Amino acid sequence: MFLKHGEFQNSIETIQRAYVSEEGWPTEWFVEPWPHVLVSEKEHLNLPQVARDIVQLWEERHGSSFPWHYWRGIKSSRNLHSSQVLGLATLGALVSSGYRPLERALLSAQLLNPDEVVFEFDFEYEPPNFFAEIRRTSVDFMVKVGQIKGLADPIYLEVKFLEAHFGSCSRRSNRICDGFPELSVQQISAACPLSKEGIRYWEFLPKIMNSTEKLGCPIEGSFYQLARNMIHLLKDGGRHFVILADARAKYLKDEVINFKRFVSPEYRNLVSYMTFQQLVPYLNETNAGVAELLRRKYGIY
Repeated sequence: MFLKHGEFQNSIETIQRAYVSEEGWPTEWFVEPWPHVLVSEKEHLNLPQVARDIVQLWEERHGSSFPWHYWRGIKSSRNLHSSQVLGLATLGALVSSGYRPLERALLSAQLLNPDEVVFEFDFEYEPPNFFAEIRRTSVDFMVKVGQIKGLADPIYLEVKFLEAHFGSCSRRSNRICDGFPELSVQQISAACPLSKEGIRYWEFLPKIMNSTEKLGCPIEGSFYQLARNMIHLLKDGGRHFVILADARAKYLKDEVINFKRFVSPEYRNLVSYMTFQQLVPYLNETNAGVAELLRRKYGIY
């Protein structure tokens, strides 16, 4: 268990150096100064077959190029630290040969009832644009579940690996606003640059908050991404917002615990924390190759 991001990152880098050495990949296949980023022509080495199959399926279904994430201008498909690649491999393996492995994993995590099934899934899911966003919210993984003859409810999964924290508000980080330290939540809802741009988060945000009495913007930090996904889930008729992370990254779990305190008790039970380690038994049964990859490349058992 790591309390600090830097300690966890150092541990993963040690594991991945051993993995790269075992695979026999020379240093010239990587981009300086980042030994965890492959050159473009070696991108496929970072993507197990199941991830490539999922990307192809996504592009055929959506009729567009897969929306890869970027880090410092580098596509995540080349990044050995990428949570997107890890999510594609892990969750992709659970849905690649039928939904039963994923159903069993969700049932074990108490996210699914015994009489329910998975109806459909999507990576990089875009909910309807409920809040007039200029840049649409996307969810790393969405799965619709329910009784066979009933309605299907979405579950959102936000996948994290070596991120230091959850996403913060770009207006705050770009100093477009100062977080309004002297304003109440009610006053911020009108003064917020997002509101002035026509983005309607504040019409719903106060409803999910545990308290609106403190001064200053309550979502200027890492609660921004979590709160935004949460309000989309509620508007989308969803039942769970799940943060999927590595069990060793205690600092991320602590942020989720703090976020649950931030959320009104009425909605607190919708926020769940799940680990890749919880999925390993189901991967062993359905795709032993991916389970072995997680052990060797990420140290996930």
